[in-house]
Amino acid sequence: MDVDLIAEAREGRQVLIAKMSTEPQGSGSGPVMAFFNVLESSPDSIEFGMFVDPNAIRLYRRGSPPPYPAATLDSTEILSHYLPLRSDRLTENHRDFGTAEARAALSSAGAVLFTTTDMSFE
Repeated sequence: MDVDLIAEAREGRQVLIAKMSTEPQGSGSGPVMAFFNVLESSPDSIEFGMFVDPNAIRLYRRGSPPPYPAATLDSTEILSHYLPLRSDRLTENHRDFGTAEARAALSSAGAVLFTTTDMSFE
């Protein structure tokens, strides 16, 4: 499974991987469980995983029991603070999360910027 995003701490250590889905997924769905398995087999420095779909942002911590996220947030409410987001735009093109506007908003909010990648953990 490819990941869509890898977040790095200020010193360059990878700390989080993320996967975006254009379709709503339940916590125990196949794609979410596959992502959880990728998190568990990723390098040790990656402690967290984030699965984003049009309805929810689920945050997972390595070693926690699947499929229960440590936190679940409303996607539309959270992402609306970073870029003008219509629900049809989210399902139409999930790569909008990586736009220059989104990166600028995250940076101005003091976030450590992420690196997008087509990398796969096997």
